[in-house]
Amino acid sequence: MRDFEEEAECLAKVMKFTDVEILSAAEARQMVDTPYQGAVYERLGGHMHPLNYTLGLARAAVASGVVIHENSVAV
Repeated sequence: MRDFEEEAECLAKVMKFTDVEILSAAEARQMVDTPYQGAVYERLGGHMHPLNYTLGLARAAVASGVVIHENSVAV
């Protein structure tokens, strides 16, 4: 937890970014099903998993009739 607190302090001092909150294990579990012992919650941010995003785009494309040709040479 101390590392999380130090990260939040650094964000505030160096980057003037104060929209983070340190969550206890119980608070983190209320937001997501996680075994973590705590978390830094950034209210204004988020992230995405690039591979899952790409796979989702591929599924949507195939569902719309697109044919994907794997292992094709790009020119």
